[in-house]
Amino acid sequence: MGIIIYTAISMPTVSKGRVVGLRASSGFRNYTPLQSRKRHSTVRTEKKHDKFSSAFQNKDDLPSRIFPKFRHPFPCFDSGNEFMMNNTPAHEGILFQRPQKTGSTTMVGVVLRLAHNGKKKEKNVKRCKLRAMHGSALSMDYGGRDPSKSFLFSILRHPTKRAISDFFHFRVTAFQVTPTDKIFREHALNLNFDNYLRDLTTRNYTANKTVQRDDFASIMGYKSFKEIPHENRVKEQRFRSFKIFGNHTTETVVRDILEDYDFIALMERMDESLVAFQMLLGLTTKEIVYTRARSSGSFSNGWHDRPCMYIIPSFLSEGMKQFFDSKEWLSTIENDLSLYQAVNRSLDRTIDALGRGEFEVNLKALQRGLALAEENCKGKVKGMC
Repeated sequence: MGIIIYTAISMPTVSKGRVVGLRASSGFRNYTPLQSRKRHSTVRTEKKHDKFSSAFQNKDDLPSRIFPKFRHPFPCFDSGNEFMMNNTPAHEGILFQRPQKTGSTTMVGVVLRLAHNGKKKEKNVKRCKLRAMHGSALSMDYGGRDPSKSFLFSILRHPTKRAISDFFHFRVTAFQVTPTDKIFREHALNLNFDNYLRDLTTRNYTANKTVQRDDFASIMGYKSFKEIPHENRVKEQRFRSFKIFGNHTTETVVRDILEDYDFIALMERMDESLVAFQMLLGLTTKEIVYTRARSSGSFSNGWHDRPCMYIIPSFLSEGMKQFFDSKEWLSTIENDLSLYQAVNRSLDRTIDALGRGEFEVNLKALQRGLALAEENCKGKVKGMC
């Protein structure tokens, strides 16, 4: 396969309650139910699924949740001498679980403003405690957080769009790899199976249980791991998920993630997400106004030998457009796509519960604020480069 040529791509679109153009998701394989985390001690009995069968047959089967208003005092706690972008576990404060290449840097700008200028005067602290680094929710021990003293939220982007952005930002821009179809395809398949589910889950479903490769093979109906007729990268990624999720189905994991988070935003619906975020936390419009962070065609901080890197705009060849519409790719992202679709539906339900009238008033206020910020700040914002 040759060098990718510039061409346009028609991506699936987001509309109310559904994502047009792609199907959702498969179940995880069955495994002996294991201990859940302390706040969720009930073990659920799961139905057995055929290998990689579809858990959600249509959009009406998708889990969804109305994210409730935060009924506790704003979770501002003294950060003490903590480094601003600390990545140690935390159980209280503003907790932003941050997948890569989802628009999270833009959201971080809002989070940092809340930490520095938000409710700290009311709390008599120098800066509110926050977490806003990349990494998994398990590594941050968010499963042990105090729900009355923390607000846990995240942001997602359509898995295909995220994969494209990830490739061009890291492999092409940062590591200066020539973008061939072969390299692009390998990168996408190697890094995008259950990316969101593993990042966002706060529950280690197989805690205190040693999970072996042959256990996984046995559940799949094979005598050994080597006998599973899949390419190594596919087997390895499915095994990684199996070590976390065990026999729990996609539906269970998606429902649990929705239950465990106070809110999840969507990059493609950034303004709507921020207004919902505002109303859930009782914030003002000025607290959620943002300027877009680095994007393709602009510059980003880089390595010591290249402190500023031009972010090469992403593009797709005809071959990669076909690949991203293939069964191989759709089966790779189907679990993450299920979560994405569930969040999309949850956002609609949350907006309805908040009240469409008040929501639209706040949305127009944000849009006026963004226009004003663009008018007054254009050319004045100093980035890292």
